[in-house]
Amino acid sequence: MQSDVLLIAQTLLLICISLAVSVGLLTLVSHRITQPIRRLSQAARLFAAGNWFERVALNRHNDLGELATSFNQMADQLQDSTRSLQSSEARLRAIFENSEEAIAVTDKTGFVNYNPAFQTMFECRTPDAFIGEAALGTEVL
Repeated sequence: MQSDVLLIAQTLLLICISLAVSVGLLTLVSHRITQPIRRLSQAARLFAAGNWFERVALNRHNDLGELATSFNQMADQLQDSTRSLQSSEARLRAIFENSEEAIAVTDKTGFVNYNPAFQTMFECRTPDAFIGEAALGTEVL
């Protein structure tokens, strides 16, 4: 009888040890899986907030590594596209500002932007000079 109780106690002890080891291993494995996902998520948030230099360093040869590589490629391409767009805008702005021809541009809201040659030609003193004026033969509504 006493040996049966001892056997049950040993079995329960082994079950508890096995359970503790299982929980520990599960925690390690889940951390190994979730940590890269957290890094990717953090990098995406920082990138979206304007930190265009944020990249994810994951040296894994699985789906998470592929996702990190894709994120980094996307970030590089977006950064290159933005740089190209800013460069193009700067070139157009320089042409607009330095043209000897009078140029005026309006947007959908009716805001008029004009270059220095336009300002000189039409003797504009302020950007508000054309508010309420007819533009290009159209009536003011």
